[in-house]
Amino acid sequence: MYEWLRAEILIIIAGLWIIISAFCYVFCTFIRRTNVKALFNESTTNLNNEKRRVLFIVTDLCDLIKYFGPLFTNFTKRDHHEVYILCLQSCSGKKYLWYKFCLETFVNLTAIAEANVTFSWNQYFFEPLYGETHVAILTEMCLIHILQRNIDMVFTYDSDGTDEDFLQPAIYDSLTVLVKKNMLPENVAIYSLANSIGIRSILGLYDVPFASFFGYDLISEPMDILILQKLYLLLSTEYPAKSNYKNEYGNRFQD
Repeated sequence: MYEWLRAEILIIIAGLWIIISAFCYVFCTFIRRTNVKALFNESTTNLNNEKRRVLFIVTDLCDLIKYFGPLFTNFTKRDHHEVYILCLQSCSGKKYLWYKFCLETFVNLTAIAEANVTFSWNQYFFEPLYGETHVAILTEMCLIHILQRNIDMVFTYDSDGTDEDFLQPAIYDSLTVLVKKNMLPENVAIYSLANSIGIRSILGLYDVPFASFFGYDLISEPMDILILQKLYLLLSTEYPAKSNYKNEYGNRFQD
């Protein structure tokens, strides 16, 4: 009898979860709000209708999926936006083939061009202690990347970051320097991820009922969830056991 009641309770909970998920999904599909906050100046930019050259600055491609996934998908699925990624990772040595494989898979599963993804690194980043030198290097790196590609909008972490990687708050600080010193063109808007907390990573990519409460823009098509989930599983794996690597690769890695 108790087992039957336990099964019935589980069925009821599952049913309620499906109903709540469906309601939140439909509700937030029609009533959208961005999941970012402006640095220092509020922007009234229409993220969906106006053509933009968008740059995501991350320290790991996996973070792009975990924390920027819905926003990234909404930009890439619209042909009139040009999306770029600056990933601060060291891809030298044995990691080269792994990140090459990740990039090829990433490009195949998304609408972003391979030439729009850049891995960049500086040997000073190996220093574990966060200091002004890191900010100075990142400030120059971000500025060059923004100017060379005529970027309109930049998205990155907030001042706390998402994990213990000191480069994440350093990115925020470097962009803060660019804004305070007026080193960017007037049309460039810089945003940091609001509520960039670990709960999204814990709940996974199927956290539809929670997304609206934490300020996340939702994915508008179920297929996007499957693509992001596949990318997340791939990128969160340290190294694949078996992968079909090619021998040649372009110049997307910059050390």
